[in-house]
Amino acid sequence: MVSATEAPVPALPVRPLGEQARDLLAKAANHVLAHGFGDWSLRAIAPALGTSHRMLNYHFGSAEAFWEGVLTEIRHQELSQRQEVFEGPAGLAASFESAWQRFSSDRYLPIMQLLFEVLGQALRERGRHQAFLDDVVHSWLQPLQLRWQQHALLSDEEARLRARLELATLRGLLLDLLITGERQATTDALRYFSRLINQAGTPSVAP
Repeated sequence: MVSATEAPVPALPVRPLGEQARDLLAKAANHVLAHGFGDWSLRAIAPALGTSHRMLNYHFGSAEAFWEGVLTEIRHQELSQRQEVFEGPAGLAASFESAWQRFSSDRYLPIMQLLFEVLGQALRERGRHQAFLDDVVHSWLQPLQLRWQQHALLSDEEARLRARLELATLRGLLLDLLITGERQATTDALRYFSRLINQAGTPSVAP
């Protein structure tokens, strides 16, 4: 990817994307999920998409806009999965375990690996990827906080704290699984934490 010392560029394409550009983003997202970002070069990825780096520049305006589009495409996949989790089991613990089953699955785990790789890149170039960094955490916290408020009758402040702890635990165990490959141990830890959530989610005072 280009150096962070270069002039700032728009985070997303400034022109409306046509059908061909959207198709290229879908292909690029699938390629990245299978092979990673490589050196973030348009020249490197273009042949895999059946096009040239010049055409990618034509459709997206810049390398930065193209890669931001790819990140957005991948995030949309994650967001759709997240919505299914929140619309799933009603209980706090059941929802937490449902999220683990989905995001730690053999089908979805490569996306989580990619997310951690992208986080590393984004932290090195925070100025270019601040919107992505904000979304990675805060877009999760609000619905998690709402669940804690609905099911455990917590104050705003305590619900936010528990939501952040829940998210950190889920992501930490996913990173543990990616590093160690120890699925049973990480799942056991997840279920242990789930039991703690179940206890914490029981209101101590009747409404």
